[in-house]
Amino acid sequence: MTTLPKLDEFRTAFIGAGNMARSIIGGMLAAGIDPSRVSAADPLATNLDALKTLGLDRVTPANISLLPEADAVLLAVKPQVMQSVCRELAPVLGGDHLVISIAAGISTASLRDWLGDDPRIVRCMPNTPALLRAGATALYSGMPLSDDQQAMAEAILGSVGQVCWVEEETL
Repeated sequence: MTTLPKLDEFRTAFIGAGNMARSIIGGMLAAGIDPSRVSAADPLATNLDALKTLGLDRVTPANISLLPEADAVLLAVKPQVMQSVCRELAPVLGGDHLVISIAAGISTASLRDWLGDDPRIVRCMPNTPALLRAGATALYSGMPLSDDQQAMAEAILGSVGQVCWVEEETL
């Protein structure tokens, strides 16, 4: 397996540690990222314990505690709690953060409304084969991203399959 470019050059914090988040984390680890560069928060101890078995040391029920060191923040929470999670994170997120949402049905307009315009936002929805590292994920931003931010999104989601950028959010 080829190591993805730039994967070890940034830190990723996962907010939510359910099945898809654990699959992406597993893909990143399989691609060779140092587990110390990945952290995760989840309210369920069972989800955090599952991440510890993957080799992650930085797991916590406290979302905010992970953000100061993170370059990329992957939002992997249920759509019905996304607004409250975003409002909790908004005061700590800034323009240097890349926020990636894998929540179904939550538009980038809603994310910007809840997070503000500072963080760069990417919306995507990995498909089920990503659970086996054979997925295909379309990425959409609708706002300018730096080359590094674009590479971060591609590296994170590319660890579980193919990625492509789309010009329209509906795609």
